Parts: sequence; structure tokens; C-alpha cells
Amino acid sequence: MASCSFTSNSSKESDKDQLLLQLVSYILNEGHYVEKDLDDNFSSKAFHTYIDMIDPYKRYFYKSDIERFKEFEYLIDDQFKSSDLTFFDLTHETLLKRIKESKEIYTSVFSSPFNYKVDEFLTVSTDEDFVSTKSELTDRWRKTFKYYTLNNLNDLLSENDSLKSLLKNNKDFDLTIEPFKLKSRNSSLEFCNDVYQYYSDRSRQEWFSIYVNSLVYQFDPHTSYFNPDDKEDFDVDMSGNYAGIGARLQQKIDKISQPLF
Repeated sequence: MASCSFTSNSSKESDKDQLLLQLVSYILNEGHYVEKDLDDNFSSKAFHTYIDMIDPYKRYFYKSDIERFKEFEYLIDDQFKSSDLTFFDLTHETLLKRIKESKEIYTSVFSSPFNYKVDEFLTVSTDEDFVSTKSELTDRWRKTFKYYTLNNLNDLLSENDSLKSLLKNNKDFDLTIEPFKLKSRNSSLEFCNDVYQYYSDRSRQEWFSIYVNSLVYQFDPHTSYFNPDDKEDFDVDMSGNYAGIGARLQQKIDKISQPLF
């Protein structure tokens, strides 16, 4: 695995980002074992890799956002060479806006109980297309978390030994499981809040690292860029030296097997 990490004392993030692109471009061109032409083919692949990395399940961007981004699909190679941040700045600003809007969306989704008596279909795939309207996006979130909440509910019911006896006493099924439905819904809402906070707390540096990695990935899948914090974590993990720092607290998002980008 090849990796690189740089720091700069510049007070302007854009200056640091431009310097970083210059250094990454230089190292890849001069030191990488794979010779890669920075052309339109490279640009298009980097474009799709980047979009897939920041919103793989199409829950943030709209189709109109992607259309705006596509104006740069064949310009990323040129911007990489010239350390131009126009494309990244556009996507970053749009993503932050959509993340902020997502809280209103999922809050509205959880404002009322899910109707489990209605048959619905949900496709969870990176091949899904981006939606055009807020109502379509809200419906995608609703179905997604209806599914997650239903799975949580099933787990809660399966784990409750006293439920069978309650039902044997001719208790109304819907009334009996209502506390479990509420607990499941609250659990899913808490999860959404955690994810929202996780993404809201991410710095520009962290989002920029994703962009840089979408570029270096085109050279080979084992080449990666680490920002200073990631590089420090990597060194600690590789050395096994945890003295003085104790057990690292991990956000709940780290325990989630399925990403919600």
C-alpha cells in the first residue's frame, strides 16, 4: 500500500488544499509505479468514484445536483493538474447543504408511526438513480428507515420471552406490541441523529481527503492519501502503541455495518 500525508501552516484552507494537490500530483507522476494518463477517461472514472464515495445510496443529492456536477466530469484531470478546487468546492458546499436538509427530512419521517400493514418495495442498491424532488427523496428515506425499524422490531419481539404468554391471554396483538414499536422507532431515530451528527462534525479536511482518494484510486486501488489525523491513527494502529491514549472512543457510526452515505 502506498500512502502520503502532508501538513501546512497556511491559514487558508484553499491554499493548503491547492498545495496538497500539487504535492500529490507530483508524487504520483514521479514516484508511482503505474504510469497513468491524466485524460478524459481518468477524469470520468474519478468523477464517478467520488460521487459514489460521498453518496452511494443516493440519499442526499438530487438529480439536478448531479447534472451540475457533470459539467466537470471531463475537467477533473485538468483541475488536478492545475490544482483547481472549483469542482470540489461545488460538491462540498452542495453536500453540506443537503446534509443539513436531511435532518428535516428524517425528522418528518419519524414524526408519525410507520404503517406496517401496507406492502411496499425498497431497493437498496448503488445502482439506484438519484431522485428529482424532495418528496421522492423523503419517500426514499421513509422506506429505508421503515425497513430498518421493522428489522429492529422483529429483533425486539424475537428476544422477548414474555410476549407469547401475553398473546396467549387473548391480548390484542397491535396493542401488545405497541411499546416495542415505539422503542424500535426511537432506536432508529437515535441512529439517524448519530449519523447526522457524524457527518455534520466532519471537517473540510476529511471531505477533501475523500476527493483526493477518488483521484489517487485511479492509479491503483491500494494507493491512498491519509490526512494528518488519519495518518496518525494509521501509525498508531500499525505500531500497536496505545500507551497514554487509552481506549479510543468510537462513534456509533463505526459500529454500523451498512453505510448511510
